[in-house]
Amino acid sequence: MKTCPACHLQVRFQEYTSGFHNFNDRVLLTLPLCHLLLSALANKTAPGRMLSTITHFNDNHFHHQTVRKAFHHFMALVDFHFGFTCNQCGYYPPIMIADANWKLAFEIPVGTFKRPDLSKITENDLSVDIAKAWTNLDKELVAEGFLTGTSVQNPFKNKGSYSTLAPWMGRDPQRKELQEACLALGVSDEGSVTDLINRLEELVNFKDIYPKLFIKIQKTGGGILHFSCHHGVVYYINFLFWTESARDHVDVTASAINNNMFCSTSKALEQSVSADTVTSEVCNYAASEGKKALLRELLSEERSQHVSIAKIGKRFPITIRDIKSVCPLQLLNNANSAMPWLTDDAVNFRVAQIMKKCNKSVSLGHYDFIFWSRDWKQFKHVQDHTLRYLKTADRIFLPRIVGHQTPETGNHFILWVLDFANAEIRIYDSLNIYTTISDEDMALLGNVFRNQGGLTGWRTILPQQWRQRDGVNCGIFVCSAAENDVQNLVLSKQTLTCSQCRELRIYHATEMIKGLSAQDFPLAEEKMSLCFPARKGIIEGAPSSS
Repeated sequence: MKTCPACHLQVRFQEYTSGFHNFNDRVLLTLPLCHLLLSALANKTAPGRMLSTITHFNDNHFHHQTVRKAFHHFMALVDFHFGFTCNQCGYYPPIMIADANWKLAFEIPVGTFKRPDLSKITENDLSVDIAKAWTNLDKELVAEGFLTGTSVQNPFKNKGSYSTLAPWMGRDPQRKELQEACLALGVSDEGSVTDLINRLEELVNFKDIYPKLFIKIQKTGGGILHFSCHHGVVYYINFLFWTESARDHVDVTASAINNNMFCSTSKALEQSVSADTVTSEVCNYAASEGKKALLRELLSEERSQHVSIAKIGKRFPITIRDIKSVCPLQLLNNANSAMPWLTDDAVNFRVAQIMKKCNKSVSLGHYDFIFWSRDWKQFKHVQDHTLRYLKTADRIFLPRIVGHQTPETGNHFILWVLDFANAEIRIYDSLNIYTTISDEDMALLGNVFRNQGGLTGWRTILPQQWRQRDGVNCGIFVCSAAENDVQNLVLSKQTLTCSQCRELRIYHATEMIKGLSAQDFPLAEEKMSLCFPARKGIIEGAPSSS
């Protein structure tokens, strides 16, 4: 501790010119030791292994966990700069070497990663601020040095959750595989998923008895996937919750600005098959450079955001605001993060626009099901005037917003396709959550289509479709599913990358403004006043003399 000569207030000693790093006023690390541990990390040697080496070499025994905390405190204060660029290979290396390091783990209780309740999913579960998560971790480590040995609780301590580093995806976990593993190893297969995982984790401690199980579960924990040039400089890093797959490798190559590189990987065949399947499907949705230029021009200037610029019939208008929800200007500049939610009108308009290409198909709005449900809840019958926009067709496309208790609200777009020729309802859900239709909803649909037989004997099916890995692109998946269904395309069950979602957004946005010109996009009022200033001596609203 040091004392201020003016006010005599004791201040914490932290002057690196002295050659020491002060962790908590009791544990001080020499800066050469900190740099040695950093060098070990740069050469793929864990700090714990280096500390064991120092202990063995100097015969100097100390508490490794305390030193490790002090070293983490030092790293939290260091302003690291990761260039991800090799001085010899430049920004676009001709050769990339892919590898996964799965000998990494956080010592976190299994209960921390409990999946969210489907009925209580919040926006925080569907989106993640990765920069904020790591910044909070740095603050927690720094504060630890001040509060160690005191009764004060760390104000920055942030309990990790399932959605701390990655958005929540998927539904309930599969218990069958865990139960089979427990039975094969002679332990009980009763209880919850957490109980089963805990029993298997206990067996992991007996590495000599169950070496294969230890390796299998250790790999299942995920790890780090990194791509580096042949000089050992890392260009890409991704933290994995689950074991690596060919899909993770495809994400890297598909997201690269320069794809003219040779990639060396242990999953070459799987990566090639996965990339060919998804890339060929998404390539059907490529927008021309001319259309991109028009979209960029129309979105660049200040224009009125809420004036209707186009309509499909009388029911489905769109505005500039709707176009920007599909493809904001930043997204045209290779900014994959600028992906907002699609507005309801954008989805309704685009699906209706796609139906114009098919004579035997029609679309409804997401609000139609809301109107039906109101009548059904009140009268147990959908009144005729509510069905005045219902048309007879071979296929009816019905976008839905789901995710809450009632049809009035929701946070996720899905698509129902009622196929009268095949007496079936096809369900398109990019999150694979809402894959069935309740008996109550089927009774409602039967009443709506009472003049077409009441859907008696119909079945619901879940076609092969693309999957999403985020919480914002469900609307664009519905638009793409509508177009794929109209074209009767058979797709793979692949999860699309951010780059592929970006291409889909650009494609649908350019199609939505197809046939429009700059004159169809009204300028904002401020811009209009600059272009057409009022003549002197004329009062606004008053008649002018000729």
